[in-house]
Amino acid sequence: MKNRLELSVVIKDMAAGGLANAFSSALLNPSDVTKIRLQSQSGSAVYSSLGDCVRQICLHEGPQALWLTGLTASMLRESLYSTTRMGLYPHVKRALSINDANLGGKIVAGAITGSIGSILSNPIDVVKIRIMAEAGAMKKG
Repeated sequence: MKNRLELSVVIKDMAAGGLANAFSSALLNPSDVTKIRLQSQSGSAVYSSLGDCVRQICLHEGPQALWLTGLTASMLRESLYSTTRMGLYPHVKRALSINDANLGGKIVAGAITGSIGSILSNPIDVVKIRIMAEAGAMKKG
């Protein structure tokens, strides 16, 4: 019974971390889209500034492109990463017998959970970046 209760707490912690960060990634998707478009320019610059990038996306793809381009991949990536990182952190800390006064131990627990989250979410991050970078190029030609 105790193991089932602990598993329930782990699942709740993971779900709360994943859902909260997926929601924030949806709100911040326009900044991700513009950042990736600006960073992925090669050769002659397509966008002269952040404002020009936003203006051109809205003009050529519509304002919805700022929110919808790569949104599913962005939310999936963030929910997977944060589910692991934030949801497992207190449980890894407890499994390693780390108390709140032990800064070094908290850093180790954070590094473990962050590494696991990064490993799991990296393939989705690559897909998200490619979708966001290539969406404008596909519309233009």
